[in-house]
Amino acid sequence: MQIKARVILITLAIVAISGCTVETEANSDKNRNQQMENLKAEMDKKGGDGQPIIFSYIVKENREAITALLDLGYDIEIKGGFDVTPVIDAALIDDWITVLLLLKRGANPLAASRNGLTMTNLLNSSRVDRKGRYGVALEEVQAFLKKKNINTKSYTPPQVREMLKNGEWPPTN
Repeated sequence: MQIKARVILITLAIVAISGCTVETEANSDKNRNQQMENLKAEMDKKGGDGQPIIFSYIVKENREAITALLDLGYDIEIKGGFDVTPVIDAALIDDWITVLLLLKRGANPLAASRNGLTMTNLLNSSRVDRKGRYGVALEEVQAFLKKKNINTKSYTPPQVREMLKNGEWPPTN
């Protein structure tokens, strides 16, 4: 019994010397609440590029922060430059993992930017390696859209711009 007590004391001494803390459930909840408060404060912030903060998190592939913002009620359809939405922005950088996250959270798969970019056009023209993690996610996005009966026909940006101008976007068929 004395050996066990000594091992415990030595372990506690090492923890104290190294500056580590023992995470209790109360500390964990306190830390989580503090993180949520910090995110609430960031909801109106702009990223370094002047865009809404979610776009910075997309570029950094910080899905945890994206999820936390959405949990707090952040606008999933907020527009950045050229009226790009978060789902289009994630598709632009071939981050199909984030695209799938956003779609599952309710992002509009048929959103179109002012310059005619759409997630479906980017999906159909992606050159991502289908065997890599983004390729697997891309195929999951395709399956998700198919299951939801979402039209994945590709329209070129000029076609989309014309349809937007004529009030014909999104297409009905």
